[in-house]
Amino acid sequence: MGDWIIGALINIVGSVAINFGTNLLKLGHDQREKLYSSNNQGDGKFVPKSVMYFQTWRIGILFFAVGNCLNFMSFAYAAQSLLAALGSIQFVSNIAFAYVVLNKTISVKVMVATTFIVFGNVFLVSFGNHQSPVYTPEQLIAKYSNLVFVLYCMSLVFVVALSQYLYR
Repeated sequence: MGDWIIGALINIVGSVAINFGTNLLKLGHDQREKLYSSNNQGDGKFVPKSVMYFQTWRIGILFFAVGNCLNFMSFAYAAQSLLAALGSIQFVSNIAFAYVVLNKTISVKVMVATTFIVFGNVFLVSFGNHQSPVYTPEQLIAKYSNLVFVLYCMSLVFVVALSQYLYR
């Protein structure tokens, strides 16, 4: 089995774990809110527990962290261009988890959009770049000292600084 297949599988498992963790985090917050609203008599004396005391929230953090570690590890096996796009598998798994974990209803529009994501991922894996070039430090220095890249970085810093200035 090629390294890129291993990387893609690790990435998919990591993405699904991240999404499952996120849904468990949401469920923990929902449980906290439900407990608060059922115990709050309007007198303002009830102080809700921190969300960290809810088991589903803690398990969600664990899944989220493990999923991110798996995603990070997958980049050692496959091209970033392939793996970054495979991250959209989170949208597919979110539908299943929203239905099962959070008891949400899934609309036809969401199902159609998910079908397009699945077809896009099939094309991506079939025809995407399966190579992961390894650069020497000298090659990296040459790429990072390229005038176009330096101008891009400078313009990016300018746009971020301008946006921050305008925001404040």
